[in-house]
Amino acid sequence: MKLILLVFGILAATNQDVRAAELIGRVTDTDTGAPLQGVNLQIQGLPVADQTDTDGRYSIESLESGVYTLTASHIGYASITKQIRATHSAVHLNLSMKMITLPGQSVTVTATRAIERETPLTFSNLGRKELTDRFHTQGIPTLLSELPSSTTYSETGNDVGYTYLTMRGFDQRRISVMINGVPQNDPEDHNVYW
Repeated sequence: MKLILLVFGILAATNQDVRAAELIGRVTDTDTGAPLQGVNLQIQGLPVADQTDTDGRYSIESLESGVYTLTASHIGYASITKQIRATHSAVHLNLSMKMITLPGQSVTVTATRAIERETPLTFSNLGRKELTDRFHTQGIPTLLSELPSSTTYSETGNDVGYTYLTMRGFDQRRISVMINGVPQNDPEDHNVYW
């Protein structure tokens, strides 16, 4: 009987030592204090990991007692590496991550403006004088129909309402119309609504 009690006592004592530890906490943004969702938390050297929920909370279970290295990473934030000591109870570790700018390739944007008799492009500029001299009551497409190889038509026949412009056989979805360098074509269907 004493032997059974001794064995039972030894098993109970060793059972406490192998009881699993738990690592719980919350991950927030350093600047705003807002919880971060989707932060990857990995225990180095073990196939144990977790990801934060919508409240920034995480829970890594089934850790044996010991010292571990925890790495927290998230796109757009600096990674954090912390050493933790897991014991028989829950270890609370709240983390705060700082936002960083990810370096990328540089982009150079250049632009040129068409110059009459120098640029090998076909273009026409209508200045303020031409607009005030020619434009009275008709719509803009009718005014533009005076340019070379341009035609216009209207659904109503009197230049009021929907009016369409064609230049060199291309309809107004294929013509780039700009006012002071600002495109007037609709971004979705590239049409120009006069």
